[in-house]
Amino acid sequence: MPAAASASSANACGAGSSACIDDVVAEMTRRLDVLEARCSHEAPFALMYLDVTNAVAAEGARRFGNRQFLNHLDAVFANLYFTAYDNWQAGRARLVPQAWRIAFEAADRGTVTALGDMLLGMNAHISRDLPFALARTGLREPDGHSGQADFNRVNGLLGSVTRGMLHEEAQRFDPTLTSTVLPLVALDPSSLQQVLSEWRSESWRNAQALLAARTPAQRAKLAHTIELGAAGRARLIASLTSNLVIGPDAAQRNAYCARHRG
Repeated sequence: MPAAASASSANACGAGSSACIDDVVAEMTRRLDVLEARCSHEAPFALMYLDVTNAVAAEGARRFGNRQFLNHLDAVFANLYFTAYDNWQAGRARLVPQAWRIAFEAADRGTVTALGDMLLGMNAHISRDLPFALARTGLREPDGHSGQADFNRVNGLLGSVTRGMLHEEAQRFDPTLTSTVLPLVALDPSSLQQVLSEWRSESWRNAQALLAARTPAQRAKLAHTIELGAAGRARLIASLTSNLVIGPDAAQRNAYCARHRG
């Protein structure tokens, strides 16, 4: 794909066409099917990500001003998650960003709740991946206008899908997910939307800072700061959502999933 969306690109995602999102959704679905079949604790994030991507695709021109920008960004963004997961599964942990390593390790060891697995994936993908995806694709629509308006419209979309998404997660993976109470944190569909929107806005600002860096050294320093921030947030999430603190344990989740899958 070209770095920025271009109507002349022969690549569907490079051109930002709707066919690009179809391809991304197909790959997400394929991966989710594999994870769900073995009741992987990585499945809750994969389902959440698929639901949000489907919602963005369904809105089309009704909500967004220019879909080329978002379609292209979605592909670049998703590929960062696919690559991190594939490297982890292949034993190439040194190539996996730290926030993702924390998320994948928690899922593999079964140390956090289903809500924790969702939040760890969201944090790694939004707090860590999104600034780099935005910086790679640029912050402008193909016509030169800022892409921020369409980017921010996704925040509003999250509000319309969060409640149903959490209900689906609870049905498929852990019935306690929608009733989980985190220590010192009130988390319901509206507050989850607010958290995700704040993380996305932070990512836009971090992308602006990356693009404004005057030297490779400045950019490297900013990138390191983004990595550290996402990893620190991941450690906090892992502590707050530990199944030793708020339950249920991994065995209960696995048994429920085995009874209800497919």
